[in-house]
Amino acid sequence: MRTFAAATHKDLYAQLKAVNPSTAYSPDRAYKWITGRSLPRDPSIYDDLAALADLQANGAPVGGETLRALDYDAFRTLMIERHGTRVPAEDALDDTDSRISARSGQNLVPTYISGSFLMFSPSWSTQRRNCLVASEMNFHRQASRRTLLSYTERLPGGDLVMSGEVRRIGRNLHIVLSNDDSEHVLVFTISSPPPPAAVLGGVMSGSAVHDPESRPAASSFVCLNLSLLNGSSEDGDVSEEHTPDGLRIGDGPTYLVATHEAIVDRLVSAGCELAKAEQMAPDILDIVLSGNAGTVDITGAKIDSLLRHLLK
Repeated sequence: MRTFAAATHKDLYAQLKAVNPSTAYSPDRAYKWITGRSLPRDPSIYDDLAALADLQANGAPVGGETLRALDYDAFRTLMIERHGTRVPAEDALDDTDSRISARSGQNLVPTYISGSFLMFSPSWSTQRRNCLVASEMNFHRQASRRTLLSYTERLPGGDLVMSGEVRRIGRNLHIVLSNDDSEHVLVFTISSPPPPAAVLGGVMSGSAVHDPESRPAASSFVCLNLSLLNGSSEDGDVSEEHTPDGLRIGDGPTYLVATHEAIVDRLVSAGCELAKAEQMAPDILDIVLSGNAGTVDITGAKIDSLLRHLLK
């Protein structure tokens, strides 16, 4: 905003109106966007901001979709290349901006990856081999631009709630989730999605909670953006608010029989339209059940044999 001599969001809105008289940018909602409480869903807003900034990368104009995916350092570099000294110096930034620049050695998560997701993954429990787990993950963007992920499963013995920081390395997101009370750890690797991050897919690993031997386990998973799934975002923003003591996916089972019908019922219970749920269920089953999932046995006779040879 300082680069464009805009003292308020209304000033910036006036400049965007000059670029596009029908811009969807809203000064009232912008206060939530800038604090990370929500994100604009209308991609045309990023197109208008890109037109105003007039940035170039590799000799080509930077469009709205590219602008939306830029991390802080890449964006600042392009702004300096285009607008020079009009971009405030690092020592002129406020506390929030200073915290951002302090993370210059780290890859920040794109801002459009936010909100709550309904997640499907194979059950690792030896007692529920033909089941899926319906859980929830929530991305929380901090004022410092760090992104945290909370993950919740409703299990027979009580809720499993885990959290960790999201790190982007290359084109993937990496999260180590932990629960100090249960000394339980999960590791997620998520393929970085294009805007608006409607669907996330990846691989999870860890150990099965109910496995008496706590053997390693791994599987694929898929997540659906809840705001897009059930149309719950009335003001057009992707909300990042989350109630820690209850899931936003609505009442419904955690363990599902791995069938088309069970997935359709779970999607509908989360607010999805029946016709849409029917269309999505086959792909969810295919993604989640692809490959070998479950516990990995790395003990036993083979390990003993290797030890005998190695320790001779």
